[in-house]
Amino acid sequence: GIMPGYWQGGQLHFAENTILAGVGDEAGADIAGRGVLATAHNPDYQNLTQVRLHKALCTVVNGGTGEGTRYAAEVLDAVPPGFGSQMITETGWRVLRAVPVGERQLPVVQEYREILATGAPGRRAVSN
Repeated sequence: GIMPGYWQGGQLHFAENTILAGVGDEAGADIAGRGVLATAHNPDYQNLTQVRLHKALCTVVNGGTGEGTRYAAEVLDAVPPGFGSQMITETGWRVLRAVPVGERQLPVVQEYREILATGAPGRRAVSN
């Protein structure tokens, strides 16, 4: 592989999960996400949160704007206060950026945008 021994602990799976989610490959992203959690040296909330946000991203990319943004909000809400990170927040914004322009004014998307703008992790979930 590339630079043997350099990337250990799930980084390659993480990159694969990120890319496949971004193009809407649900099956591939799911397999890579399970690889992240199985090989990470520290499969903590950060890895689990990222994998879940990638699932939300994949849902949005595949046309499930409401479902994906609601799920992303639930994921962010589950992060304990004070445990949010720039990586988690940026992935949350990536989910929002995947929303088609014509759907960005939907109430569920507006609520999700507000959650991100007010600090995201551990705040509150989007209502139905």
